[in-house]
Amino acid sequence: MMKKVTGILLALVLALALLPTAVFAADEVAQIGTTKYSTLQEAFKNVKKGETIELLKDADGDGIVVPSGSSFTVDFKGFTFDITG
Repeated sequence: MMKKVTGILLALVLALALLPTAVFAADEVAQIGTTKYSTLQEAFKNVKKGETIELLKDADGDGIVVPSGSSFTVDFKGFTFDITG
């Protein structure tokens, strides 16, 4: 009985510990390495030569201008980016 109660308590503690991660991650659209961005445009402004921007969910926003000579990858991971402006 004690092992069962302990197991349930540990499961609850783990679930509560991960809750903030799930809540705050909802606003993040893209990431470069471990740095996350709230818009794809913001990621494009911060990407450096040879890095990869990864889309984290479907998103939309203004079109993005990429300067000539830029060299990076965008991994959409099956998500879409709709240009709305």
